[in-house]
Amino acid sequence: MLARAEAAAEAIPHRVARVRALAEIVRVLIATDPDRARRLADRAERTASWTLSRRDRRNSRNWLCEVLAATDPDRVERVAGRMPEAGAKAAALAKCAHAIATTDPDRARRLARQAVDTAATVPDGSYSRALVTVAGSLAVVDPGLAEGVADGITFPELRAEALARIVEWSAGGDPRRVAHVADLAEDAAAGCGEFSRALKVARIAQAIGRVDPDRAERLACEAEDLAAGMANVSQRGDVLSSVAKIVAGLDIERGSRLLDRVERLANTTTGEVQRACVLARIADGFVAVDAGRAERFVELVERIAAETAGDGLRGALIDCVRVLVLLGLSRSGAAAMAADFDRAEKLAAALNPRQNRSYALAFMAPRVAVVDPDRAERIAAAITDAGAIRAQTLGFVAVALAAADPERAERLVTGIAEDSYRVSASVRIAETWLKASEPVTPAKASADPPDRTRRRVPWLSRRSATPRAAAPDRW
Repeated sequence: MLARAEAAAEAIPHRVARVRALAEIVRVLIATDPDRARRLADRAERTASWTLSRRDRRNSRNWLCEVLAATDPDRVERVAGRMPEAGAKAAALAKCAHAIATTDPDRARRLARQAVDTAATVPDGSYSRALVTVAGSLAVVDPGLAEGVADGITFPELRAEALARIVEWSAGGDPRRVAHVADLAEDAAAGCGEFSRALKVARIAQAIGRVDPDRAERLACEAEDLAAGMANVSQRGDVLSSVAKIVAGLDIERGSRLLDRVERLANTTTGEVQRACVLARIADGFVAVDAGRAERFVELVERIAAETAGDGLRGALIDCVRVLVLLGLSRSGAAAMAADFDRAEKLAAALNPRQNRSYALAFMAPRVAVVDPDRAERIAAAITDAGAIRAQTLGFVAVALAAADPERAERLVTGIAEDSYRVSASVRIAETWLKASEPVTPAKASADPPDRTRRRVPWLSRRSATPRAAAPDRW
């Protein structure tokens, strides 16, 4: 399978796609055939250097660094050193540090500091965005350094996002540090516009839910209150959908209270069509904890769609297809599961334009593949859009079937016309087979945990000073 994938990768005319395909093969081969993996990585690196367009050259090197971050940090360092854009170089180094944090903590810390120093040279226009990537990646390596980086981000929306990522990645560490970083994230969110603030508050709640469920519930209620005042139906739906997803990190009692509030707010939306759109957006958050309510929301959308000929409900119908698939997968009986899948297919078939129908079917096919491979293959074949969506979906179905039905998976991959998607699917199938044949070994634990003292980063002076709670002296 990998030999065919390699041949197909070499035939890809677009150099960025070829580099990405070769890098994926290297990632799988590095553990079983390091010499061959090294030769392919050299080829991918040369191909990235030969790319004429500056943007394509940057994208090629980004892919190479991202795929090989955990397995070949020497190469990642070398390739990143050749990147002329400071933001891309800093991101590559930070992601590599994140990937090797447990296997090589000393090197990870060195790369982290190098990423921070590189980010200092990013032009003002993309400075804050570069720091978001760096801060999020460094949270595992050195939470103190990550916090210092996030504190230098100019824009409140991006600073709140970076701090939320740090909360998420350091949730298993010192609870006082997690609480303090969450405080900083809340401060940053308070400086955002109403919609952005609501999304950031929900994001912080989701990140801290397993550490401090009381605080997560309070933040979720705050996001709901902000959503209640939004006239824009789409924005209200986005916020309430984000709030509904927080339930996964809460206990049953808190989760039930939260979902009750979400449903009550969704039902205050004016207009049948607008209300159906909001309920469809929040329904997938109910599937795992209250499937009956999720199904009721779908039935309401179906009824309104029948009465209005689907006008204004395109997005809601796509959401309902997703919810019906998730409901079907949660059923214990084959008949009930098939009934949900039938309803999802029927809704998808009614969608126009054709591209929206293809997106709905593309979501459905790989998820039903394990329980109903014939249906999954039929759904993928029914996608009639220009090859990309259909090819990608066939690849996802093949990967989903790789362990249970390798012959069918191989046949499906062979039928994918687009080289890049065929290579990607082939590599993932081979990786599935390799993992299935590997003995399970305990993960290597880090003997030298990262220093968790907050680091002051002297060059982070582009953001004007704002009042902020002082960090505790000791963690």
